[in-house]
Amino acid sequence: MIFSLHKSERMAEEKEYYYNNSVNTTLYNGDAEDILKSMEDNSVDCVVTSPPYDNLRSYMGVGDTWNHGKFCAIEQELYRVVKPGGVVVWVVNDKTEKGSETGTSFRQALHFMDIGFNLNDTMIWTKKIRFLC
Repeated sequence: MIFSLHKSERMAEEKEYYYNNSVNTTLYNGDAEDILKSMEDNSVDCVVTSPPYDNLRSYMGVGDTWNHGKFCAIEQELYRVVKPGGVVVWVVNDKTEKGSETGTSFRQALHFMDIGFNLNDTMIWTKKIRFLC
């Protein structure tokens, strides 16, 4: 599941937009909470991330420290650093347990909305697995 979140429309209307032809892009690799805490308020246009979710992936030990508290801390920092009208693309999935999905991705989307993001789009897709013979 991928969902795209925008900061509230009210805040976006207050923002003045400036365009230029140069594109400045910075990629960060590290603990998201630590990196976000070091960033200035309203300094990021777009975030694309696929955080650990439902222990479905191994992230060299990072998933071991991922929990609801960590999620809440990161989402608060994202809201602080993303510019009004900015976008967060949050790529997650749900584990299937006892024949049912956990719903973690939906709870996260609702939590983002609770702190002030607008839920712009939700996409669900089936990933095709190709076998090379």
